[in-house]
Amino acid sequence: MMVLASASLYFAILVSARASDTCTTDETSLLQGAGWKNQKDVVRRRVATPLLREVQPPDMPAFTDPDESTAAPNEPNDGKFMRRVMLDELTYGDIGGKCLGPQTPWVGSDYANPMAGYYYGRGTSNLWIIFLQGGGYCAGQDDCDGYYTGNKLTRFQYETKPGVGLLESDNMDLDEDFRNAHRVFVPYCTGDLHLGQVVTPSDGCEDNNPDNCCEETYRNLTNPTADCFNQGGLYYSGHLNLKNILHHIFSNQPDSRDMTQVLFSGSSAGGAGVIGQCDWLKTMLSGGSRSLIGELGMPPVQVSCAPVAGFFQTGYADDHVDEMQGPSLYHHWSGYYKPGPPQSPNQLPRETSLEEEKAISIAKVRTYDQYLEPRCSRAYSGEEWRCSSMTVVRPFIRPRMHITQNKFDLLGAANRDLTWLHPCTSRKGPEYLAYLGHAMQATLKAQHALKEEDGLWLASCADHTDNLKHSSADSETLVQGISSLQAVTDWFFQRGNPDREIIDDCVRSDGSGLELPCNPMCGNDYAGRPSNQDTTCLCEGECGWPLPSSVDS
Repeated sequence: MMVLASASLYFAILVSARASDTCTTDETSLLQGAGWKNQKDVVRRRVATPLLREVQPPDMPAFTDPDESTAAPNEPNDGKFMRRVMLDELTYGDIGGKCLGPQTPWVGSDYANPMAGYYYGRGTSNLWIIFLQGGGYCAGQDDCDGYYTGNKLTRFQYETKPGVGLLESDNMDLDEDFRNAHRVFVPYCTGDLHLGQVVTPSDGCEDNNPDNCCEETYRNLTNPTADCFNQGGLYYSGHLNLKNILHHIFSNQPDSRDMTQVLFSGSSAGGAGVIGQCDWLKTMLSGGSRSLIGELGMPPVQVSCAPVAGFFQTGYADDHVDEMQGPSLYHHWSGYYKPGPPQSPNQLPRETSLEEEKAISIAKVRTYDQYLEPRCSRAYSGEEWRCSSMTVVRPFIRPRMHITQNKFDLLGAANRDLTWLHPCTSRKGPEYLAYLGHAMQATLKAQHALKEEDGLWLASCADHTDNLKHSSADSETLVQGISSLQAVTDWFFQRGNPDREIIDDCVRSDGSGLELPCNPMCGNDYAGRPSNQDTTCLCEGECGWPLPSSVDS
């Protein structure tokens, strides 16, 4: 799973990029991001042939007419359970409807199903909640092992399941409108942030001849436009799965034809998938000629998006002129490398260059054949890879959006190379976490100011999802007396608390001068902290708990 492996992959990609960069050195001013205020005009980019091959999505089959014989049955317990629905391999198997690999046989079956699917709970209103499951991300057979041979193969194991996230039964009791909504839960079985478009994965070998293979892989990408690329035979098809699931819903669930509203949500990798596909979903449900439902004669469906802990890459880093560029990697910013392979000497601190960020982003986009928002790609013509950043793509998202996020997101920190869950085991770890937190808040505040109808709930916590109530019931954090669930509920139904920007205004009192977690109601899962200690504690000497024995050098 890339949560832990991404840092070493980043390093391998950067080394490869430096050794094999053959692009022209001619440079011109970077096209300014559409809709952005105060964008600095000194950003520069390379001008070259397109760095990403164009991906043509497969044609969809004709819709069939749904009726009660094709509908998923109601479930017991007042409809709080959802029924498993698998995509039909004959209809969807050749158009991107698969998981990375065959899933573990479910209870009562010996068949390892290669197909994706969803869980559906039938409602009585015209509101549909679509929730994308999270679970990290991966690239390559070794990194993705857990998605097709490990514990992530339980995604479809049971015929019915209770709701999660906004679909949890407790949340349904909170609000009558949520309780009556139709619920669609999309299990995460592709490792691609729900954004991949791979229909026929390449193993990098012509005619399956092991003596005639190329070496273009995620770890060693020298030519992003190469026809020969090794995807390890894995079906990174998350985006196509969602498209096929929508097609299946409109072909089989009769209530779908009365759909008027969609609340599109997801957590972690699912939240990233929501950000990346929010505008696409609006287009698909617009009712126009280019939409998925255009031929059904349905009126446009109103789409609202509510990602949770999905803002993996911010901008507005203190050490970059380009406000759209992601923060520097930990080992560049601090000058320290983590122990273990590849062994590298410490060096003088520096910022991560845009060329290095490009190498990382292109490798991921090329591996997944990742869906990129078209209007963003046109605005960044020649640098379409930048649209894989949440910061860059968000100005192009038309539906209203509510973001639930921890200011010091530990998964985001790990993906920038800081030790996972143990910020104090890395030298300058707390300082780097403060650097990332400042960038997170600056980015989200700047973007929130662009659209009055958007919402933001930002907790001063070092956590990923465990303290976010409508992502997990493990614990509940309040910001200005409001939970994340209450914030998104008030925002969506446009009632209750009128403040659409809810940000922690607490201040740490330890005298460090660092901008670090200060909310006393954060979770208790990180850095080995004893559960009975103050949740704002980070390092040795704070609240009486010790520093772990291993420190990076």
